[in-house]
Amino acid sequence: MIIDSSRMFARRSLRATVAHLRHIICAVLAFSLLCVTGTCDGPPPGTPRPETVARVGVRKVAVVGPTAEQPVWPIIRNHAAALEAADRHTRFVFFEPTADTPLALRQTLTDITRSDCGAVFVFSPLVVNSVDEIDRLAIGGKRVVLVGTDAPRSRRAVYCGPSNSELGRAAADVCVELMPAGRQTVMLMHGSTDRLTSAARLTGFKDQLERNSALEIFKELNCEDDTIEAQRMLRRQSRLYPRVGSFVMLDDWAFRNVKIDERLTPAEAIAIVCGDSAHLRELLRRHEVDCIIGYNVSQSVESGLRVASRLAADGPEEALTEVSTPPIIVKIDDIDAHEARWSSWGTPK
Repeated sequence: MIIDSSRMFARRSLRATVAHLRHIICAVLAFSLLCVTGTCDGPPPGTPRPETVARVGVRKVAVVGPTAEQPVWPIIRNHAAALEAADRHTRFVFFEPTADTPLALRQTLTDITRSDCGAVFVFSPLVVNSVDEIDRLAIGGKRVVLVGTDAPRSRRAVYCGPSNSELGRAAADVCVELMPAGRQTVMLMHGSTDRLTSAARLTGFKDQLERNSALEIFKELNCEDDTIEAQRMLRRQSRLYPRVGSFVMLDDWAFRNVKIDERLTPAEAIAIVCGDSAHLRELLRRHEVDCIIGYNVSQSVESGLRVASRLAADGPEEALTEVSTPPIIVKIDDIDAHEARWSSWGTPK
């Protein structure tokens, strides 16, 4: 009897292939049954959960500034773009209040409570009027970073900007330097001492003045952070005491909407203002004030955006709750260089 070995080998190979396919089909059916009955509880070990992927994929930061026409916006947007380019997981979402008023800022912060942003960056001098809204954001899990102006009694996570004590000391130093010969008196305007920021600035000024000079504070004016009241006070005191050597304003309340050609203080007195708005720089250029005191806005904005990005990642609390920026003293002879500095801050790197 002759056996065809090639046919026998083919039949055995076919039977082996069919058996292998049966094993595969049975395994697939068994896995499907496990998933339907609930015993398959998820993806293989080590696979990130969807919510983790979403959080790692994009960290959203709400960015709140002043109204759109303010010159700080190019600085904010340029630093935000650079950080987004360097870190694909970070996304900045911009919010512009409809007006430079406490009500508009409070409404903007309220709107952000309903967003999916993990942190909030706020650049506005009006944050002192928005403590309740800042607290609600923090209680809702959104960490708040304030830049330029602090609200230390709020639940903000971090403040990036000038130290109020240092601003006060800088104002005292320049007051001593610029005081006209033969004069020794200072008219000092400050804000509400109920606010920690105003109190720190006032204490810094007084301590530094007493430590380094024989100048005398002739009178203190508490404008309670009110622009109209500050202007009224300055006009009246200027008429009553035109021989006072120096008028020092520890914030720019009186100058926020003053006419560009109006000098609120006596022409013979030195006018020193803590502030660095575009309007105030133009008043300095026109000799309506004699010195302004600002800070490196670009450095503070970049620090604030970086901190907010880290906080949005749901990481640990920052070790530092304040990131201080040194004051910049700008006199009339410095205004061109300072304007160039502002231009460079707003130019994309």
